[in-house]
Amino acid sequence: MSPVTSLAKRSQVCQQEARLILAKILSFIFSFGLSQLDEDLDEEFKDDDTWTMLIEQLYVFAREHGPRVSARLMAMGGPVGSCNNCGQDTVDLVWKRCSLCGHEYERDQDEPN
Repeated sequence: MSPVTSLAKRSQVCQQEARLILAKILSFIFSFGLSQLDEDLDEEFKDDDTWTMLIEQLYVFAREHGPRVSARLMAMGGPVGSCNNCGQDTVDLVWKRCSLCGHEYERDQDEPN
């Protein structure tokens, strides 16, 4: 393996690790804000394109934050389903809306799993 190829591969690994670290930090911040400060930062970020960017471009964020959202929904006692859009178990089946990506389901069509 040439030094240039090795350097490019290390750079790619570093970028992947940085994205994972960023995703974990953001997920912690959102969860901490809600549980300790009673601030729903998720909803504030959903008001603009920032949340969409996190879900669609930093997909590792959805993988990291999805289980926290799912645990919160289950703790509230409602039925939870899997979202066909983001792939996380974050659909509030009562409201027919994914609490992570915001995807909405209409009755009898596009039902979550």
